[in-house]
Amino acid sequence: MSDASIGSNGDNGGDATFVQSSVAYTDEYYFGTSDYISDLEWTSAFSGDSGSNPVRRDLSCGNNTINLRQDGKNVSYTKGVGTHIDSTITLDLTGKNYSRFISDVGADAEIEPSEPDICPDVEFIVYGDGKELGRASNATYVSGIKTIDVDVTNAKELKLVAKTNLNQNYFGHVDWADARLVHASPDVLSITVDTQNRGTVTGLPSPIYANTSIALKAVPVKHYVFAGWKKAGETEYLSTDAEYTFTAAEDLALEAVFEGEPLTVTVKDPENGTITGLPKAVRYGDSITLTAAPAEHYHFAGWKKAGSTGYVSTEAEYTFTAEESCELEAVFEADTFTITVKDPQNGTVTGLPETIHYGDSITLTATPAAHYHFAGWKKAGTTDYISTDTKLHLHRRRKSDY
Repeated sequence: MSDASIGSNGDNGGDATFVQSSVAYTDEYYFGTSDYISDLEWTSAFSGDSGSNPVRRDLSCGNNTINLRQDGKNVSYTKGVGTHIDSTITLDLTGKNYSRFISDVGADAEIEPSEPDICPDVEFIVYGDGKELGRASNATYVSGIKTIDVDVTNAKELKLVAKTNLNQNYFGHVDWADARLVHASPDVLSITVDTQNRGTVTGLPSPIYANTSIALKAVPVKHYVFAGWKKAGETEYLSTDAEYTFTAAEDLALEAVFEGEPLTVTVKDPENGTITGLPKAVRYGDSITLTAAPAEHYHFAGWKKAGSTGYVSTEAEYTFTAEESCELEAVFEADTFTITVKDPQNGTVTGLPETIHYGDSITLTATPAAHYHFAGWKKAGTTDYISTDTKLHLHRRRKSDY
């Protein structure tokens, strides 16, 4: 029987006391809210006195407020079904996902027999797909309110039967009071969304029940743009819209894919070497590895931003995270060589720099002392002259002694 509050009412019984049932019913000991069967569509409804006392929604079959007797008092209900024995009401539950049927049952108090004992004994029986699920027996005007609470999980057809085994059906006004179907508790699903800390996602409820409609919204953080939704481990997008609505049907790991905003990263055309590793398209947050390879007779000195003097790295393999558009420069320097001139006798030699790089152009000048003349230049340890001019022009020479 539903929770009730006691009040005074002068209708239907003179000085009788009535108790008003709750109108909006919630089954606290089950998961979901309930649907009253008086609000649902019926497959069929039959009353044993369909002419005068038909099946009625939210009223007794006599067209009055539904009242059942309990402890000498009338209990009044605003929801339910009134009918007359013998009666059958059938509902189609296909796809409705109900878990239980609950109802208070008994003889309606609108007809108070002069001799209560002559009121027929009524059997209230609930069938699911033709199988009896439960019953309340020997319900009479004086027996008090009985409650039926049965499991209807997976049932496709619900049949409510009220009948008597006696040969008479006088005073056979009966009620399915507060009769309701409780929605089944859906499965709780695990749905996660990975953003890789590149944005935020809203709209994910907790807990998440099966068949719940979920509306997600992706918002990128600074320097990122939203690319799409996909299942974890897959490559194809489920949607490229930032707002994505779907029905939860299974455990699911989603990825909200955010890509860095496009950047322009270039490397100044190198001299005396080559650069590899620069992708065609660069986005904010991309990890880029550039590799510098010097040409022959050159070595790598370092990486710097074009227009600056300081190196950002002196490693030939340079890995960095793209955070801005920029132009880089790979600096290659010529190898150094050693060129010496044997300490001359009877003259002097000028024009030899302290440091010599590959490709430097060098001009040595020989000046004889007084009473001497210049004879020629030769490599140390050899006899042949390579030049007899006082000025010797050297270019791209390796280590040599003169």
